[in-house]
Amino acid sequence: LIYYLRTFHNIDLTFSDKGHSFMSMMVSFLVVTRSSIVYSRFMEAREYLNEAMKACREFSQHAITFTRYETTPRAKLWRAEVLRRTLVLLRTIVSVLEYQTKGQHAWKVPELTQDEKQALLMSVGRSNERR
Repeated sequence: LIYYLRTFHNIDLTFSDKGHSFMSMMVSFLVVTRSSIVYSRFMEAREYLNEAMKACREFSQHAITFTRYETTPRAKLWRAEVLRRTLVLLRTIVSVLEYQTKGQHAWKVPELTQDEKQALLMSVGRSNERR
């Protein structure tokens, strides 16, 4: 198109080498800016995950500390179940974050029991499933 206009209609749409150097500077600036934005988003998500892990650890410590004088087998089972569910919660969060790369649904995490998987499906609904 540029060749046709320049040859037959004497319209020149080309620009000098200075234009190319200016465009390369603009493209490099945009690439660096975009990389900076992506890195900032990654670090923000990393910090949120770190806060979630700290909160779960603190919750687990409080559950154990506040029930330490309960030594019955039932209390020990309760503490173990609270800790297991807290770990499953963290694993599910990581599974959601990894969905883009691994493609594994959060309700198909192997650490979930069948009842927990069913509860997740009921709360999300089958219409929201990704296939």
